[in-house]
Amino acid sequence: MASVNNYITYAQSLQYEPQSLYLEGGQAGRICVELKELGSKRILIISKSSNLTGKNIADFIHKLEEAGFRIFNYNIKFNYSSSSDITGALNEYLGYNCDTIVVLGGAEEVFCAKKVSAMAVNNMKDPVEAEGYGKIKKDISLLCCVSMDNSTAISSNIAEFRDEKSGRWVTVMSEYLVPQI
Repeated sequence: MASVNNYITYAQSLQYEPQSLYLEGGQAGRICVELKELGSKRILIISKSSNLTGKNIADFIHKLEEAGFRIFNYNIKFNYSSSSDITGALNEYLGYNCDTIVVLGGAEEVFCAKKVSAMAVNNMKDPVEAEGYGKIKKDISLLCCVSMDNSTAISSNIAEFRDEKSGRWVTVMSEYLVPQI
């Protein structure tokens, strides 16, 4: 497993887009400022409903609301990243005319949110369209990840999900799959 210092060095060395890292507790206010600077107004939060019950998460969402953001929620239904959750969250994102996604969770939630962001920015209709390497052509700068585990899903350039139509696992790789915040 890579150390925190290696991840920080890696993330800071990315060339295509600067990345903001908030590694200490109580950083919701700083994230709100950065989201405002990016022009965010309508935020879709992607998470499992069980992640939204803690006081820290409730406080974070309250900070977003206090900062004037409109908040919408998509609750992930499976215990893994799935094409149906990706499609469902994308439909909510587009239906509510959101401009930003904040994901709260671990690897499954992060992979789902990466795919939703990539599909929204790259005008894709089917999650499988981006299978393999290099099919995502635009940065997923509309994504903010708040990790709730110690996985490397946020810092990796991949997203994996299970395609319900075919029953197989699909991997998407792109240098654009590393979120900005």
